[in-house]
Amino acid sequence: KDDMYEFFQAFLEASSNHGERPRKGKQMSKVMRDYLLFTLITGKRREESMSLKWENVDLINGTITLEKTKFSKIDVIPITNLLFIMLEYRFKMRGKTHSERKHPIWVFPSRTGENHIQNPDKALSQLRKRTDLNFNLSSHDFRRTFGTATLELGLSKRELSILLNHAKKDVTDGYAQASAEYKRGNAELVATYYNKHSGNALNKMCVKWYKSN
Repeated sequence: KDDMYEFFQAFLEASSNHGERPRKGKQMSKVMRDYLLFTLITGKRREESMSLKWENVDLINGTITLEKTKFSKIDVIPITNLLFIMLEYRFKMRGKTHSERKHPIWVFPSRTGENHIQNPDKALSQLRKRTDLNFNLSSHDFRRTFGTATLELGLSKRELSILLNHAKKDVTDGYAQASAEYKRGNAELVATYYNKHSGNALNKMCVKWYKSN
């Protein structure tokens, strides 16, 4: 929590705004920026996030359905406010290059558009250069951050397990399915927590990156 302000400021500095091109060698691509934000506010695993397809995104009903997960469990992700703003922005992109227009399949397409993105290390290095962290960042650190936030908010380990789609440890978990609205409420708490301890960085992202109010 104490380092959250510095981290989010670094995230903003390492990312270009709407209508701007990323500064070569100093800022990450916009698709990597959006992928990292997705991971940060959902707590999803690296491969599950990178390989997200538009066919699994339901902007009307506000859910994302992941069918191929680590434990072969269907995972219904609630689309929170910031997540909706980012996904709608990407859905409506109509630029001339692969990076500036919506891909017909992938939410986070590779530079060539032939597949989804593969390796976020360069993007993460942009964040690493701007912080005093004494370790190399990974996508899984974003998942850990999400988990830590839920515990600091006082959510139970079961609620965290539901949000992170962990393997069932109790047979009764197979009968108790959390509703999307229940999960959405908890996920929004995490986003509010981030915003509170980052100097309203999420609000700035909405305005600067996605032209939202």
